[in-house]
Amino acid sequence: MYSLAWALLAAAATRAVPTQDADWQSITCDTTNVTDARVDSYIRWNAADTNESWQAVVAAWQAYNPGQDQVPLKFGAFVSNYFNGPEAWDCQDPTNVPCSTTVGCWSVSHPAGYMILNSFAKLHMIFFKFHEAMQDAQLAMTGNIGQMMSVFAPDPHTHDPALIEKMVFDTVQIFVLFCTAYLWNIWCWGFSYFGAIGIKQNFKDSFNAVGTGIWSYSKDSRVFMLPLASKQDMLMSSMDYMFGVYRMTQTEYLDNLFSGADNGSLAQLEGLIANGMMNELPDNIDLTDVTEYFVKVITAQLIPKAWNLNRRRYTPFVLATGDACSDTVPLTLSHFMSQSTHVSAGQCWEGNQFYVLTVSQYDPTKPTEEAMDESERMKDRDYLLNSMTGGRHSDLDGQAWSGITLEDIVVSSYYGYLNNGNRNGYNISLDDSNGQVDLLMFESGIRTPGFFSLPVCTNMWTLMANLVEGREDEPDFPCGAVVEKPIPGDMSKEAKYFEGIK
Repeated sequence: MYSLAWALLAAAATRAVPTQDADWQSITCDTTNVTDARVDSYIRWNAADTNESWQAVVAAWQAYNPGQDQVPLKFGAFVSNYFNGPEAWDCQDPTNVPCSTTVGCWSVSHPAGYMILNSFAKLHMIFFKFHEAMQDAQLAMTGNIGQMMSVFAPDPHTHDPALIEKMVFDTVQIFVLFCTAYLWNIWCWGFSYFGAIGIKQNFKDSFNAVGTGIWSYSKDSRVFMLPLASKQDMLMSSMDYMFGVYRMTQTEYLDNLFSGADNGSLAQLEGLIANGMMNELPDNIDLTDVTEYFVKVITAQLIPKAWNLNRRRYTPFVLATGDACSDTVPLTLSHFMSQSTHVSAGQCWEGNQFYVLTVSQYDPTKPTEEAMDESERMKDRDYLLNSMTGGRHSDLDGQAWSGITLEDIVVSSYYGYLNNGNRNGYNISLDDSNGQVDLLMFESGIRTPGFFSLPVCTNMWTLMANLVEGREDEPDFPCGAVVEKPIPGDMSKEAKYFEGIK
């Protein structure tokens, strides 16, 4: 991952606009285009001969060896001091306000410093604003955990700590990947800069590498695993851990980015500020949408986790019937599902009938609805297939829980199934080497294949076989990994089970 990131950034850094003929030290703030905010940033960057200035300050930094009577400066503070800029620039700290503050051209010694320091400030501001958005999202989620438990996990129980650790760690990976992709795409594809010079994809490589780098930090974050509580505290612990890890990865990434280390960090930083790219950002960035997206992503990740915390064994899965959408339960499912479950858990998508279901206790010797009086009709819990607690249209109505719907769960899970060659066990790709994963995430959001990873059942024979044969420990229970299973022989357990409902 890292080698790819550095290669992309090094390539981006070489795409420089031709510089001024004059030496950067002789250019003044009165030089044409330098301070004209109406001019595109890459033109202003070139007018100040900033590329040459950047090489000079990097060379000075690499030769920097403070004596015993000198204050050792970090890279950000060194660059600011080099251009007689403001002090206390600790750009490695995401909460450092000075490094997010822009400077005026006449407040530094050279216009090139004006360009570089403001590029630092805008880049740092992204991380600073992001830190604020994370805090706001965590605060919003904290107030919802109690209600989430009551809706999705009303009867929680203690799980194996090792299993919970793996569950939370896997969730963190997806959370980091999605939020990073969303964050950077907001700015990258919104820059007027790209439209002006037509090199959007070239500099998109730089943003791809940022996302890859941040994800790489989170991938190695097992050393920061926190002790997780049990029962009602489980979701709160999971949520706090996810936010904590992401803040930690952002902080570590920023620390490396502005370290000035000759390990690829300088090339990465150069790729991000090259030709004034960062100066296209507005001074006041509203991250309301980002905060809402963070809340939606983590809510969507926690709902399946909450289902797994219930004391009663729940097995959430998607049933793809192959039947056309209908207002009434299909005849093929009438022995297994009530009409109310069909209405509450059914999802019509692309003209096909889907369901988000769980398996409950079922007695095949009970008579069908048609053979009973109204007072004797079976309750939903008496059927094999039932809706998940909190998994009904009345719960996931597109308004509550960040607007998450059953359709989101169906589309994401089913597309993952299709992308895996019509098999369960699909894992969302974390490889963005072709630059497309983050676009898919940004455009599709929680409907991205594999974001919801509920197993998909395509026929009742496979489902029943897994139930009768006791395959509850299989990862894709009750659907199994096989696409289709031949109808079992007359003497099989499955056939006998079906005989009881004929």
